[in-house]
Amino acid sequence: MKSTTFLMLIFFTLFSSTQEGSAQSKKSKLSKETRLQIEQLLTASYDKETTGVSVLISKEGKIVYERQLGLANVNTNKRIKKSTRFNIGSITKQFTAAAILQLQEQGKLKVSDYLGIHLKAFSIEKYPITIEHLLTHTSGLPSKGIVIGLGISNASEITIHENVSTANAPNLVFMPGEEYQYSNNGYILLGLIIEKVSGKSYKEYVDDHIFSPLKMNRSTVSSNNDGFAKKAIGYELNDNDELSPANPFPTFSAGDIVSTPRDMNKWVTGLFSHKIINTSSLSAMLNDYQLHNGTNTHYGYGWEFNKIQNTDSYEHSGSTPGFKANSIYVPEENLYVIVMQNNEEGSPRYPTIQIASTILGKPYPLSTEAKMLTTSELGKFIGTYTLENGDKRYIDYNEETGLFYKAPGGRERKLYAHNDRTLSFRQGYVSFTFSKDSEMGYQEFVYQNRITKSTALKTAKETPKKNEVISVDSERLKTYTGTYVSEQMTITISLENGQLLGQPKGSDALELKPKGDNKFFIEEIGAEIEFTKDGNASYINILLEGEIMQGVKVL
Repeated sequence: MKSTTFLMLIFFTLFSSTQEGSAQSKKSKLSKETRLQIEQLLTASYDKETTGVSVLISKEGKIVYERQLGLANVNTNKRIKKSTRFNIGSITKQFTAAAILQLQEQGKLKVSDYLGIHLKAFSIEKYPITIEHLLTHTSGLPSKGIVIGLGISNASEITIHENVSTANAPNLVFMPGEEYQYSNNGYILLGLIIEKVSGKSYKEYVDDHIFSPLKMNRSTVSSNNDGFAKKAIGYELNDNDELSPANPFPTFSAGDIVSTPRDMNKWVTGLFSHKIINTSSLSAMLNDYQLHNGTNTHYGYGWEFNKIQNTDSYEHSGSTPGFKANSIYVPEENLYVIVMQNNEEGSPRYPTIQIASTILGKPYPLSTEAKMLTTSELGKFIGTYTLENGDKRYIDYNEETGLFYKAPGGRERKLYAHNDRTLSFRQGYVSFTFSKDSEMGYQEFVYQNRITKSTALKTAKETPKKNEVISVDSERLKTYTGTYVSEQMTITISLENGQLLGQPKGSDALELKPKGDNKFFIEEIGAEIEFTKDGNASYINILLEGEIMQGVKVL
C-alpha cells in the first residue's frame, strides 16, 4: 500500500449543545482553549475534502466533543454524519474477549481450557494452546494469513469454518506462552469457540449479549463494504493514486464489527461500569499478560496497555480494507477518544494520542514547532548507533528528507528538532534525547517511546553508503525466481522485462534492484535482499526494519 497521506478539507463550527451535552457536568466539559487546540490539530492533520473521518471524545461517559468530517461516499458527495458506520477492524477483539469472559462467568468454559477441548480438530499434544494464549496473542500460531494454514486473506467465512474443521493448521512458531506475536488467527479461533459453546453464530451472540443490552443500535458484525444504510464506503488508492472502493474480506471475530463513535462510547461506558462482564472478569481483561520469562507483553484480553504522558491508558487500533480506527481510554480521567476513517491512507493513531495528551494538559510537541538546525548542529547527530541489544541504527541527512533515522533494511524516517539535543518523529511522543558531546558529536541517545526507554551508543561517525544499482545478467536473475516460504510470509519472485520482482502473498509486487550478483534492495520500503544456497536448498534472506526473515524456495 502506498504511504501517502490522505487529504480532506475541514470546515469547523463551534460545537452546538445537544440534549446529551446540556446534561454534562462542568467537570466533564472541555475548555475553549482545549477545544481550539484539538481543532487546530485536526485541521493540520486533514486538509482537503475527500474521504471522511469521525471523531468523538467523552469524559465520564458524556460526549464532550465530536466531529464528522469529509465524505462517506465520494461518488455521491454524501457526507459523514453522527449515524455513519465504519468498520472498526481489530477493535472487534475487545468484543470477542468480552464474549469469552461472559461464557466463563456462565460456567461454559474457562480461559485455562485447552483449545482442543472445544475445537476437537486441534489435538492438545500438537497444539498445547489455552484460550488465554489466544486472548493474549501468545499462542504461537502464525500471525500472517487470516485463514489458518492457507496463508490467504480473501477467503469466505465458510472457508474459515471448513479450514478449521479439518485442522489444516501449520506448526507453531513458538511454544505457547514463550513469546508475544499478534495473531488474527487466534481471535478467529476464539469466535469459533464462542459459536461452539453458545450454540449461536458469532454475530447472533454479540448482538444478543453485548449490542442489545447496551443499546448499540448502529453496530453489527459484517465485512460487507456497502451492505448497510448509512455506512461509509471504504477507500484505498489504486495504482494511479486515485481513490477507489476497497475490496473487503471477512476477518470474522478478529475484525468484522461495524459501529459508530457514539455506539463505541456506549461500549466503553458499559464495559467499565460492569454492565457486560463482572469486576473479576474486567480485572482479568485488563491484566498485563506475562510471558514464561516474566516479561510483560503490554497486552491483556483485547486491550493494549500504554501511557499518555506517563498516565496509564488502555488502547486498541483497527485496520481493514478501506477503514482504520484508533481508540484510547484513560481510566484515571475516565476519558475516551476514538477516531474512525474510511480511507487506508494515513493513520488515526497520531491524532488520537495527541488529542488525549492535549485534554490531559500535556500535549506532545508538534512537528510544526520544530526548529531549524545549523550545519554544525546537524553534524553532531549523524552517525551509526548501537542499541542495547546490539542492533544498529543510523542517523543521517540528505537534502530531500532532511535529518532522518533508519534501521538496517528500513525506510528513512524524518526527524524534527525541538532543541539542539532533542529530536522526534512527526509523532512527538517518540523522542530521542542526546548527550555526551565530543569530537564525534553526540555519543549517545535515549530513545523514549510512550511506555519504553532504551539507550544507544554511537559506534561510528559514518553511516552506510546509499545503495547503487548495478547490472546483473538476466540468466543469473532467472535463477532467483520462484516461491519462497518463511514463518512470516510467502513471497513469489518473478522476472519481467529484465526486472526482478518480489510479491508477498496479498500484496503488490515491488522491484528488487541489484546491488550485487546475489544482493538486491527494494527502494520503496528500504528492504535488503540476499539469495543464498546450501546444498540443493535455495534461500531468500530479507532484512527489513532491522529484522531478518529467511525463506526457503519451494517452487
